[in-house]
Formats: sequence, structure tokens, C-alpha cells
Amino acid sequence: MPRATLVLGISFGLSILMVTAWASARGRPSESPQSTESASLDPAHKQATGQLSSLETQRRKRALAALCAAVKTNAGYCQEWLSSEDFESVLKTTAGISLLTDLLKAESDDDQWQLAVEKLRQETDELVKTARKANKAQSNLHLEKIQQHADTLAKISPAFNVTPKYASRNDIRRVMNLLNGTYADAKRALLFSEVEIAQREAFVLWKVGKYLESQRAQGAREEAWAALATAFSSASLHAAEMPSPGEEKLQLALKAAHTQCENCHNREQPAGSPGLSQPNRLTFPVR
Repeated sequence: MPRATLVLGISFGLSILMVTAWASARGRPSESPQSTESASLDPAHKQATGQLSSLETQRRKRALAALCAAVKTNAGYCQEWLSSEDFESVLKTTAGISLLTDLLKAESDDDQWQLAVEKLRQETDELVKTARKANKAQSNLHLEKIQQHADTLAKISPAFNVTPKYASRNDIRRVMNLLNGTYADAKRALLFSEVEIAQREAFVLWKVGKYLESQRAQGAREEAWAALATAFSSASLHAAEMPSPGEEKLQLALKAAHTQCENCHNREQPAGSPGLSQPNRLTFPVR
């Protein structure tokens, strides 16, 4: 063997031994650059180390503002239903407020944030009780407080120190009702050239989509459900973050999200969803 080759081989072997010894002295196995990079790109890792990018932070702030606004919007619809004593519609819309509360709760574990969300939840629960008793006056009082709690939440700047996680719930009807109304609100905003409001509604669709991603489908359908839900949330986020979109472009983007929603609704449902075994196209009533 040529001497130069032998020296090179010995030098390379010594380098490997030195790196291994250094890693052992550190009390951990040596990591490849690829594994370190993968860990740094993981959202949970970024949150744990305070490395959320400005883009990600801004995205979550806008989503929180949209969710708070949606609580107030839906409370306003409940007040309209109450004026005609339509308590059934009040209860359906209140279920949407309850889902929005779940989404808000999952965004941060800050004590101040969690306390404010809990007050919103308690008021929503009380509204359900009074609406079931057809108590118009008490229901109106609870709706006013719900709007106040939403304003309070909108003024808090929580630390985004957790990856949002949602409990599995058999509540597909509640989700569909909120999606129907939110999409209708976005369409109506575009009718009045309110692009900013339409994009705000798209942020709500995105967060509901993330919630849907966390739900489980039956057996072999789980993978298909996850793919459909992810496609919907991705399309919604695209509509929400389009830079300076014209009304026509945003309308097409929202329609694309709606199409993904229909695909998901018509083809896959989470486990234990009664009454949804047959395709059921969504309709979007003017609220």
C-alpha cells in the first residue's frame, strides 16, 4: 500500500475516534447535521426554545384576533335570533362559540390567557342553560358578557409556548355549522369589498381545519381523513395570507377551500358521527 494512502487512512480513523470520544464525554451520541436541522425545524421544538419565526408568530396573532372577532360575530347573530325568540338557532350558534372557545384555549397555556378563556367558556355554558329555558332576558345578558370576554381576550398577547392540541370529540355537526356560517360571512364580506374581513374569516376556517386534522376517522379511513382535512386547512391558510389580493382572486381562493371542505365532508367522517353515513353537501345560508 502506498505510504500516502496509509497515512491518510490512519488520519481519518483518528478523526473518527476523536469525534466519538468527544460525543461520549458529552454524555450523548453524536448527531448528524441532518438530525439537528430536523429537530430545529419541528414546530414544537421551536416553541420550546423560543424560536418561532416572526412569520409564524404573526400568523398566530392574526388567527387569535380572527377567533376573538368570530366569537363577537356569532354572539351578535345570537342576539338577532333572540329578537325573534328563535332559541333553536341560538343554541346552534352557541355551539359554534363553544368550538371557538376550544380553539382559543389551545393556543397558549399562559395563566392570564387560560383564566380569560375560562370566563368565556363559563358564560357560554350559562347561555346554553338560559336558551334551553327560553329565557330571553337572561340570554341577552350572557351574550353581552360573551362579547366583553372576547374583547378582553383580543387585548391579551399570550406567549405561543405550546403546539395547539385538541381533544377528540364527536361534534362534527358543531364543526359543520361553524364552517357554514364562517364561509357565508367571508362571501358576504366580499360582496361589500371588505377583503380584510374576508381574509379574517379565512383564518377562522384555517383554525377549524387544524382542529379537524386532530380528529380521528375509522380504521383504514384515518389516513384519507387526515389528508382531506390537511388539504382544507392549507387552502384556507392560503386564502388568509394572500398578499393584497383582489376580490376576484380571494373569492377563487375561498372557493378552493370550500371545495376541499366538501371533499372532506362528502367522503370521510370521524368515528362515531351519527347520521353522516351518506354524502351531505354543505349549504351556506345567509345569516
